[in-house]
Amino acid sequence: MAKTIWSLFFLCMTILLAGCSEDEDDGTGSGPSFAVGGRDLLGLVDGRTLDYMVIDTIITWLPSYNVEVDTGTQIIWISGDGDDWIIKDGGTPLLNLKISEPFVLHNGYWRKVGVSDALVYFPVPAIAMDGSAIQGESWSCDVPAYTSDSGDFSFAFYYGYFGFHFTKTYTGVEEIFVPAFAGNSYRYEVKLFADTDHEDPVATIVEYYVPTIGLLRQEFHAEGLTRVLNLRAYN
Repeated sequence: MAKTIWSLFFLCMTILLAGCSEDEDDGTGSGPSFAVGGRDLLGLVDGRTLDYMVIDTIITWLPSYNVEVDTGTQIIWISGDGDDWIIKDGGTPLLNLKISEPFVLHNGYWRKVGVSDALVYFPVPAIAMDGSAIQGESWSCDVPAYTSDSGDFSFAFYYGYFGFHFTKTYTGVEEIFVPAFAGNSYRYEVKLFADTDHEDPVATIVEYYVPTIGLLRQEFHAEGLTRVLNLRAYN
């Protein structure tokens, strides 16, 4: 009888320890077995500001087969608290994020109306981050297009894949080095498609996240353009 009781005790302890080892994964292992909320993956901690450097490299093939390279930079800030967050291009508001756990949604974007900045809401917000993606399964969404103040169609590739259907897949843990962080991160692969019936992506993106810190690095690749975003600082 005593032997049976001790056997049951050790079995219970083994189960409890196994459960704890999964729940305490912080990005240094193979990934947690549970869903991490979108807010945590994007590092949207109340009162926080995330500071990114974006570098664009545009390559144009000329008839002489020479390569013309034009590189530009931007500073992207993400700030807010509660359920509302703003992505700014420098000091100009660009995109609005809305948190609805476990999702973070693209709620709309800003445009100039006269001399004021006005928020244009999407009728159906697009999913910027689905916490369940950390479990290793692909997920997809259609993101509405938006236009610039001049009326032209615009693209934005920081937290938004506007005008495209995308698939996003968690691929595992990878070491990453950016100005604000060095260590293991969760790696995602994103494919942008012109529509749901297209099989070949028009662009590919690789993204690296650490829960409670946020997006560390984003690498966008398409014909003629490479965009790299790195986290410089956060509070």
